[in-house]
Amino acid sequence: MMEYEDLPKELRVFFDARTTSIDPDARIRISQGWNKMTPREKQQLVKRLRAEPDPLRRIIIANMTATRATIDFGTPIFEVLLFDPDDRKRAFYARAMLDTGAQETVLTETFADTIPGASLGDIVLYGLGGAMRAYRKRIGIEINGIKHIADVCVVPKGYLPLENVGIEVIIGWDLLKKHDVFSHLLVRDRVVNDVAVILSNISTLKEKSVLILGSERTSLDRMRAIKSYLEKIGTGYAGIIVRDYADIPVQSTEEKVVMFASLCRFVLCEDSEPGGQIDELKICATNRFVTAILREKSKRGTFMQEDYPVDYAFINIFEYDSLDEIVPTLEEAITWCEAKVKERQEHFNEKYPWRNS
Repeated sequence: MMEYEDLPKELRVFFDARTTSIDPDARIRISQGWNKMTPREKQQLVKRLRAEPDPLRRIIIANMTATRATIDFGTPIFEVLLFDPDDRKRAFYARAMLDTGAQETVLTETFADTIPGASLGDIVLYGLGGAMRAYRKRIGIEINGIKHIADVCVVPKGYLPLENVGIEVIIGWDLLKKHDVFSHLLVRDRVVNDVAVILSNISTLKEKSVLILGSERTSLDRMRAIKSYLEKIGTGYAGIIVRDYADIPVQSTEEKVVMFASLCRFVLCEDSEPGGQIDELKICATNRFVTAILREKSKRGTFMQEDYPVDYAFINIFEYDSLDEIVPTLEEAITWCEAKVKERQEHFNEKYPWRNS
């Protein structure tokens, strides 16, 4: 236990240096995360660690909780077989974990390099490890005998916070929404019964998630460009486009938009062409979502909503010259949204007496 003196004293009892190895970076993350937790969050973490007999999973729970990762802790760790899509005899086993909050499946380059194939293109990620250049690669993933071909995101070694405990693959929503083979791995009862975990994840989403609306028929390329710019300008935000996520059968499309808007910090709406965003903006106005409307100059979805910035203090319009020159406008819109979000938060904290009790 002497080796783990840099861990919070409330957590040291759950780890034994003779049988469990936690690298210094992970211990720093756990300590820093612990210091930022509310008393209730600390209580929930201690409760989870006390109930978990597996030392490995204790590290994962502490690590992921401290770094505010959105993951279902009821999800098991499991083995996957990674293989070359062109030569299935070239295969390697790796340890994986589901992350229902991750949009993409992520693989460390340690394993990706063992599988032939060229990069499908470079990307920039903003997440737990900060800004990081990565690339996409097509690989095969086999789980329980069922094979899938996927374009995964390959990150440098050391990017994933779970590598120190042997997790090299994070199965993201891109595969979860397509393949029922993963559904048996989601322990739904644990998720439904643990409201504290759900609320904690929602709180995390509200920090950096941004909903991107627009005409999916005519402006989807603009919406994806905004998502890409949003992630490239170093803001740390994660853009969400509703169509990228599977429908919940009992929900209408409007209910789906309301759900995602409620989970996000604010809304960016691309409104250069007529489309479904006209109705979505009405939803934002009705539900008082902080919303920045982005338009190419001299274009708009409709004249019927020109009064919104006047009548609704939480909605504003920002115009850009062309998509190639949208970044300054996007930065201006984000600055306005953040100021409005914080203004509302301060008002709520002042007016709701139970927040100060």
